[in-house]
Amino acid sequence: MTVKQKASADFAHAFIRRLKNISSGVKRFPLPVFFGFLIFICTAVFVLTKTYIADDGTLVHRSSTIPLQALLASVLCFLVSSAANLAVLRFRLSKKTAYVSASAAALLWIPFFFLSKDFSDVEPTNTFYAFWGLAFALFALCIFLCVTEANKKVIFPHIFASLFFAEVTAFAVFAGLMLCAFAFDSLIFSIDLDEYFLICFTFSQAVVAVTVFLSLLKLEEEKITVPRSFRAIVLYALFPLYALLMFILYAYLLKILIRQKMPSGQINPFVSYASFFYIAFYFLLRNRENRAVSLFYKIGNIILIPCIAAQIIAVIIRFQAYGLTSARLAGMLYIASVLYFVALTFMKEGKYTPTFFILIAALCLISTFTPLHIKRIPDLEQHLRLEKLLRNYGYYTDGVFTVPAAALIDKIPDEKKSAIKSAYNALPSKIQKNYAPDKKTFKDKFGFYADSSSLSEYKTFEYIAKNTKIDISAYSSLERLDSYSYTGAETLTYTLDGKEYNLTDFMLNMPNNNAPFVIPAGDACLYVLEANCQYDEDTCRFTFYRYSGYILR
Repeated sequence: MTVKQKASADFAHAFIRRLKNISSGVKRFPLPVFFGFLIFICTAVFVLTKTYIADDGTLVHRSSTIPLQALLASVLCFLVSSAANLAVLRFRLSKKTAYVSASAAALLWIPFFFLSKDFSDVEPTNTFYAFWGLAFALFALCIFLCVTEANKKVIFPHIFASLFFAEVTAFAVFAGLMLCAFAFDSLIFSIDLDEYFLICFTFSQAVVAVTVFLSLLKLEEEKITVPRSFRAIVLYALFPLYALLMFILYAYLLKILIRQKMPSGQINPFVSYASFFYIAFYFLLRNRENRAVSLFYKIGNIILIPCIAAQIIAVIIRFQAYGLTSARLAGMLYIASVLYFVALTFMKEGKYTPTFFILIAALCLISTFTPLHIKRIPDLEQHLRLEKLLRNYGYYTDGVFTVPAAALIDKIPDEKKSAIKSAYNALPSKIQKNYAPDKKTFKDKFGFYADSSSLSEYKTFEYIAKNTKIDISAYSSLERLDSYSYTGAETLTYTLDGKEYNLTDFMLNMPNNNAPFVIPAGDACLYVLEANCQYDEDTCRFTFYRYSGYILR
């Protein structure tokens, strides 16, 4: 056999071996692979059936929630079936138990489908929070189920290395598919590349990445291998960056001590990143032994504590100034979980650190399924805070909300005005409407305008043309209309053939008749089928907008 023939044979054997590994992964995780494929199918259906040309030549736009419900149910069932599969493998359960758990996971698709009906992220619903709470809880549970006493030193490097290889494979497939889509669009006939981008990406992740990752995943210590290259990347490339971040944080703490100034909220995200990387490296470096790693395990937890203390002080300052928000409450829960993890590192050389994932799962469920809801608690606190401020500064007369005289409003300190606006902006729209419902802007409702650090200084508008048919027989071409921006624009315009068309009035007075919004544009027509925006009524600027539809010529 020649050298060329030997190389070809080696490649063929390696390819066959990889196919066998993928096949074994499918056999070990049949339901997760199935639901991964179902996620891809639901995404494709959701994208491709939204707008199509019917047999009678009309352009049909549908806004059915059924494909989205099926997609969300499939995602949750993927996570449930993954957890069930991992439990069977970890605890070496019988085949009968495996079949029962698999059947239960599959049957959950039906209730998940119906419970996903009210999912919305424009103004997040309880279903939105419940979905993400359950998804993160199941994900944390899956990680916990991967860890055993025997494999605890090698399982996390193995998981990360397998995930890295799966993502590289998925990206290669995605790039190839998009190249084919570009070629088809350029050489055969025009297609909506945005739609195919989403479909190709979902296929690469939900089918390719999932299948490859599960085929590589092993729980038995003797079967686990971690490539040396991955170990080198983690230890010699990423770990020094973590050390550099900690050095910068300590420089900031030194700056605080010298200036004797309390930490600002800017430190919060950086300490969160540092604590996240500390936890990641704590699990990833357990099978490595050198002086730097030994030092990390000896004093890494002690070094992190002052940074967390500064973060807690910064959060308390923000809480006292602006109250509780969902994001701030989530940050507090994260800090509590990090402190729990750090405490575990002091006990029996971190033997119980995997229970950190159980705590994460529990916090996700408690904060999205119980009265201690991550949205309900901040809403109650902000409402009470606003009521207290308004009563202290004369906004209630005989128990009735009334704007006080201008002279009294001028006496309100600026920081209290900002606090009033911040609390008001943090409330859901249904509670905001209780304050002077006949008035539109914050200034009209409360008699003043104030700057605020709140991220919710806007009204949200949404418009969807549902189940619409458009007669396109008089037109010869159809183009995609899609525009979005995060700039603070005062007006919204769309330029077509050198002429601007104003969409401001439409965005602020969106129709509710489920019909497309049509803008004549010379020989063409702009058909807006979906739109949403965020608008600050006090500054009269859009903080975000997006609209989509078609241009017919």
